[in-house]
Amino acid sequence: MRWNGIDNGTNRRDNPGVRILFSRVFNPRFEHLPEYITAAFRGLGHEVVEHDYRGFALPGRLREACGVLDRWDRRRLNRGLLEVARRFKSDLFLTTFGGSIEPATVEAIRRETGAAAANWFADFPGAPGVLERGLWVGHAYNRLFFQSTDLMGIHAAWGHRRVSWLPPACDPDIHRPVVLAPEERRRYGCAVAFVGSRYPERERLFETIADLDVGIWGPGWDALRPGSPLVSRIRGGGTKPEDWTKIYAAASVVVHFAGSGGQPVLPDTMKQAGPRVFEILACGAFGLMDRKPDTAALFLDGEHLAFFDGESDFRSKVLEWLGRPTDRARIAAAGRAEALAKHTYRHRVSEMLRILAEDRG
Repeated sequence: MRWNGIDNGTNRRDNPGVRILFSRVFNPRFEHLPEYITAAFRGLGHEVVEHDYRGFALPGRLREACGVLDRWDRRRLNRGLLEVARRFKSDLFLTTFGGSIEPATVEAIRRETGAAAANWFADFPGAPGVLERGLWVGHAYNRLFFQSTDLMGIHAAWGHRRVSWLPPACDPDIHRPVVLAPEERRRYGCAVAFVGSRYPERERLFETIADLDVGIWGPGWDALRPGSPLVSRIRGGGTKPEDWTKIYAAASVVVHFAGSGGQPVLPDTMKQAGPRVFEILACGAFGLMDRKPDTAALFLDGEHLAFFDGESDFRSKVLEWLGRPTDRARIAAAGRAEALAKHTYRHRVSEMLRILAEDRG
């Protein structure tokens, strides 16, 4: 086993790194969490083999219409994963939720290969049945990691004992300041920018500042109600990192508002510091964020970023910070420094491996 020295990512001659089998989601449209995790592991000298836990042979509509076909495809996926695990003989089996992976498959990987098994749950689950499935499969893993303390608490109350908070982070190779050409500054420039999907609570929030120089990008905003004051503020649909890093560079204030994803949520939930928090700061932008407990535990208001407290507080905070350009610049620089010093994906995967090494004694 290659677990010595992994807490700080060293890759000495006597420590060739950890072998990781990573079952993840592949999204051909843009890079996201799995790509950042893989890059971080490899950047620290560890070996990664990837598996797609949503690599179904049959289209979703066919599987939803026929339970027999759905079960056949899921069994095929699980057999394929176990075969990869047997060939690769990893030290660690990791997934991020792993919705199609059966507990019996995880237990077989652990038993037959000796690998530790970990699941890193990203975001608070909003889709029906997702939370319940996560609770059901959790016992199969040696350790559960959570990007939100609220979801971690729910799992702990359910009886899962080896649980750890592991927030999102940034990838400095992607989330970084960019220099804009004059045409790009004209294209993306605005006083207040927001990048994210349209949810009802987000629509209500931005209507309170619709008279200001606001730019909004993201999926779903073309479905605004007729006559919405935000119609003229919608600047584009879904964006890739190479686009939204430019949006952040061109804005005076970048807003992050997690909301509840338009979904009803359980009491005492939605505490998470979302990935955008870290990405905005790493890009060197001034971030105005909704005050979430996890975010407030990691960053200081008025030092690394600024908070607003709900819809009633939002407009006054936007106007206040638009009038403080010198303070914005100072806070943005400090926020970027803090993100790079403590909150990159290399920090996160190193912490994950440190915890797993301690678990193994």
